[in-house]
Amino acid sequence: MVDAKSQKPDHDVFDRTRQFDRKRAALIQASAHAFHENGYAGTTLDMIAASLGVTKKALYRYISGKGEILYEIFCLWLDLQSAALDEAETLSGSAADKLRTYAGAYITGMFENLVPTDRLVGEVHILPDDQRAEIQGRRRENDERLAKIFEQGRGSGLQSHDPKFAVHTLNGAVDWIFKWYNIDGKLTPSGASDAVMDILMAGMEA
Repeated sequence: MVDAKSQKPDHDVFDRTRQFDRKRAALIQASAHAFHENGYAGTTLDMIAASLGVTKKALYRYISGKGEILYEIFCLWLDLQSAALDEAETLSGSAADKLRTYAGAYITGMFENLVPTDRLVGEVHILPDDQRAEIQGRRRENDERLAKIFEQGRGSGLQSHDPKFAVHTLNGAVDWIFKWYNIDGKLTPSGASDAVMDILMAGMEA
């Protein structure tokens, strides 16, 4: 006989907010992949709905349109960057160690959240002025944080490249990883991160 006192109710089953958030997250992921395959302009809400096995009308329960999806993808992308920077900045190792930690956390985060951004980075101009300003501001903040790590490496093993140039080189390599990486191949996301950083660090380490 089941002891009713020892059984805790599964509130998640009836948590409509959590269910809504999960479904919305799945929509954002499916949209990111559709944009990756077809480009933003070449993707329709009908295509996204079909990939999820729902009607276009059903999507409007979770988003107002393609523009909102694009904004949410940018927000998620920058959240992943920021979280990777948090992890790197708390590390007590060298600047090179921090850069490897950043790249590893960033790449792992993108694959765990299934959000390819390689074809969307140049689409920020599509956003409304207020959203575009917000995204550009957050991106500058992340770039400045990463540049500080490069600055710390000057004189301690890293060549004295322009930190801004180094930031764009590293982030560009990471952001475009979905162009060539095969998630079903032999290389794990961690292995892909190591491969990218081995190549980049070979050019930065004195």
